[in-house]
Amino acid sequence: YSRGMEFDPGDGRWLAEEIDMAQAAGHRVKASILGPITLLWLGKERDGLLNRLELLPGLVEAYVHLLSLMQARGVEWIQVEEPIASLDIPDLWSGAMHAAYDALSRRSPRLLLTSYYSFPSGCFDILCQLPVSGLHVDVTRNFRLGALRCFPRDMVLSAGAVDGRHVWSCDLSATARLLDRARDMARLDDRLWVSTSCSLMHVPVDAATEGAVSMSIRPMLSFAIQKAGEVAALKLRLSHGNAGEAITRTSPSRSFKPAVGFGTEDLQLSPRRQLGYADRARSQRSALGLPVLPTTTVGSFPQTPRLRQLRVLLRRGSIRLQSYMGAIRAEIEHIVRRQAELGMDVLVHGEVERGDMVEYFGESMDGFVITRNGWVQSYGSRCAKPPIIAHDISFVRPMTLYWASYASKLTNLPMKGMVTGPTTIVCWSFARRDQSYQEVSLQVARALRLEVSLLGSSGVGIIQIDEPALREGLPLQCAMRRRYLAWAADAFGVACSGTSPFVQIHTHICYSELGDVLHTMSNMEADVVSIEAARSNMSPLALLRGFHKGVGPGVFDVHSPQLPSQDAMASRITAALGIVPPENL
Repeated sequence: YSRGMEFDPGDGRWLAEEIDMAQAAGHRVKASILGPITLLWLGKERDGLLNRLELLPGLVEAYVHLLSLMQARGVEWIQVEEPIASLDIPDLWSGAMHAAYDALSRRSPRLLLTSYYSFPSGCFDILCQLPVSGLHVDVTRNFRLGALRCFPRDMVLSAGAVDGRHVWSCDLSATARLLDRARDMARLDDRLWVSTSCSLMHVPVDAATEGAVSMSIRPMLSFAIQKAGEVAALKLRLSHGNAGEAITRTSPSRSFKPAVGFGTEDLQLSPRRQLGYADRARSQRSALGLPVLPTTTVGSFPQTPRLRQLRVLLRRGSIRLQSYMGAIRAEIEHIVRRQAELGMDVLVHGEVERGDMVEYFGESMDGFVITRNGWVQSYGSRCAKPPIIAHDISFVRPMTLYWASYASKLTNLPMKGMVTGPTTIVCWSFARRDQSYQEVSLQVARALRLEVSLLGSSGVGIIQIDEPALREGLPLQCAMRRRYLAWAADAFGVACSGTSPFVQIHTHICYSELGDVLHTMSNMEADVVSIEAARSNMSPLALLRGFHKGVGPGVFDVHSPQLPSQDAMASRITAALGIVPPENL
């Protein structure tokens, strides 16, 4: 956002067309739109703008235009989504909600202000004072029943009671009892709506299509269609007392493996690598012999249409495994050769054998369930198929060793081993409800420790343990963050604790607010931290002044269609050298 920015709502034709289409199909339309406070919160100031909230009055006027258009088309309710209400937002921002919704409510249909991903404990009282017709809140995470004692008598409460972020079936009896108590405490009567906690875009579509999943697990799965059915079942239960008891489902019980569980308890002691960073760095400089400013890539190369087609043919049984392996080896040879020709110093094998950086490891460890049709949106138009953690996690066989060893034999240059880190595997999977993230991340870390140790002992001198989800998994409430970051660092330490001090451990953090996890990155057992910096014009590097470990700033934004000039990349490297000592860059 920049000073003086204006917001043009346009003619709203796209919105009108969608409303008309839904109404023509016979539906009562509840339109949904991102709220103005969240829209401003998610941006950044540029070009002299000091406070994004300066732009709020102009933005609200644009919203008024869109809301009026929806009202003219007979829309009765508009869901205005303000998920930042679940954060510990500053008073200035929560106060701005009053001004915004005073203006919006005067010229619009009925507004359902919606927060999700956690109960908005920090500003629930403020939300209750807004001039809106209803509130939607997530009652599956950090819900405080007592907060409803002062709920307004003229406002609808939409209770997000079916969790839209995991794939396990809802305990309908327990949830119905909770909603009964909420209805009584707030004296809601017919002002209670039952809903999912958030959008169902976070879960797959239909568990009924997963015929290959074990019958010990499949009846307990609940995807989007099943969750919609659970909402209807809760309505039946609340409307007719015990009428819904017959469709109550049981929660999955934990499958405990003593060898895994007790072994994980031993890891609570947070094992560390043999030497501190300074001593390791000296050993690695001697062992690796890298030049000043060594160059490398983050790791994965494009999954070409040909590679994807080969995987499809392999799954269908249309080609033999030997043919598939041969094609993967040929692609790796091409990638290794091209990197060497281009003058890269530390090579990667491209990870072309992996369809997804998390699912690949889920397929290779015991305790995961892999679905056939469990796709969810990742970002933009990219979709992923998260594995489901159904049992205790354990190492079965080497996961990356064959391909890393094969690629290493193709060159005399250093070859990075590539492993997805424990926190990212857990955050980008569907976890169990009866295990803490801390416990399951240590189980994954214990399995990865064997993999990383095998890579190191086979002669792989640089191993990258990716943690792109480290910042993404940060709890919404600040009070819970220190514990999360502590066990994330512990899990990373476990994963690399079996390696020699001569092995250089890298990690990679994707697009994120680096300042939120900088202290943790400093405490992690990594020797080099790679960060995205090109898209932000190298601004994250300012946070790394005095950072005592190796830093790999990205100078080429691979997600941008724009090709940077050599001068642009050189200027980024020069900027980095002004902050990071050359021996650490």
